[in-house]
Amino acid sequence: MPESNPSISGSASASIVIDNSGAAAQSSATVTDESTGEVLSNSRESTFVPGETSASAGANASFSTDNGAATNATANVPADPAMNPLGNSMPGFNDFNSHGGGNPSDNQPPTPDGSSGGTSNINQEETSTPQTSSGSAEASASIDENGVQSSSSASATSATGETSNSNDRASAPVGDSAVAGASASVSADDSPTTHATADTNTDTSNAEIMPEVLPLVPIVDSVLLGDGGDNSIAGTSGNDQMMGDAGNDVLLGGNGADGLYGGEDNDYLNGNQNHDFIDGGNGNDTLAGGRGNDVLLGSNGDDVVFGDFGDDYLNGNQGNDVLDGGTGNDTVRGGRGNDVLSGGDGADLLVGDLDADTLTGGLGADTFVLRTDAASGNLLEGDVITDFNATQGDRIGIVGAVSDIVLDVFDTNGDGILDTVVGMQLGSETIVLGSVLGSTETGPSILTLDNFTTISESTLGQI
Repeated sequence: MPESNPSISGSASASIVIDNSGAAAQSSATVTDESTGEVLSNSRESTFVPGETSASAGANASFSTDNGAATNATANVPADPAMNPLGNSMPGFNDFNSHGGGNPSDNQPPTPDGSSGGTSNINQEETSTPQTSSGSAEASASIDENGVQSSSSASATSATGETSNSNDRASAPVGDSAVAGASASVSADDSPTTHATADTNTDTSNAEIMPEVLPLVPIVDSVLLGDGGDNSIAGTSGNDQMMGDAGNDVLLGGNGADGLYGGEDNDYLNGNQNHDFIDGGNGNDTLAGGRGNDVLLGSNGDDVVFGDFGDDYLNGNQGNDVLDGGTGNDTVRGGRGNDVLSGGDGADLLVGDLDADTLTGGLGADTFVLRTDAASGNLLEGDVITDFNATQGDRIGIVGAVSDIVLDVFDTNGDGILDTVVGMQLGSETIVLGSVLGSTETGPSILTLDNFTTISESTLGQI
């Protein structure tokens, strides 16, 4: 960070879209030394969960000559009610208030001494009914020869047309630090909320203004960027952020806690050592966590994802994906598409999500989740559990009452061995949740209701 005549800029953005396919959220933040073009700090996060009806996203950027640069980005599906760029408790979705930076009751424009006031309003008048819910947030800050400037804004609109808006500005003729952040939350059931904050005299030790659900790189030692072509980038011994951008890229993390972002096209990303965050982006990507407790997101495309060693989180998101947790107690989610999920060794949690998925737990006490909201009357559209083993402690989780489970037998894969068809009684209708291969002998299913457990919708949403 320059000690004299600094020229630093920071920007942050976040967006949310909720429609019939599910909820998506993404955010990013960057701080740049304008005099050299060096990226001092960078954060990015994105997620998509099929069938979800709420999401929140936010980002912030801050810098000072004493403490350097810091960025934070978070994207939560379902929405995180604790998200708040002001750093204090955020009103719940049922609280019809949202706040800007500074004192919400003192909505004054910035003054030359650097003080600031935020504005926020919510409009409950329904003028139209959009097909989707959406939210966006923008923030920027800079230090140059003209002084210190900081501004932020956020807006959100629910599917019923209800809106929330927040904004904040701050400026000072002299100064050596600035922070700007904004966030938005949207839910199909509750009121949208927004937050915005801007300050020109904020220590970056308080810059992490929004919670992280998925682990991001704690301190970035190196930022390694692709050039839009087919790049091969190797990480260092420190904590690297590696971004391939366009092209078929190969990103290899080093010994640190790395963030790998493939971007467009078909990429290969390997975290290697430590706890890594890996996002394939668009394209048919191959992701490998290596050692450590890693987070691996397939995003769009038909992806192949390996957790390898450690307690990993894998999510294929959209596309027909193949996911293998490897060794450790892993969480494996398929997302949208016909996915193949394997837990590997350890006590794993497998959630096929939407469409027709194949779930194999491997060794250990595994939990297979059959989603009732993804069920239909067609057996071929249900999930298939290939290796349920009650003696290992395997369980089948459902959202709903275990007493409503209906078990039948049928040779679902045509191998001459009867399998168990798992259904649920909803009023006068029985829906098919999935099937469990080889779970019967010559008569009734050897499965009983004791093999099932209830998983609440809120717990499933936090997985």
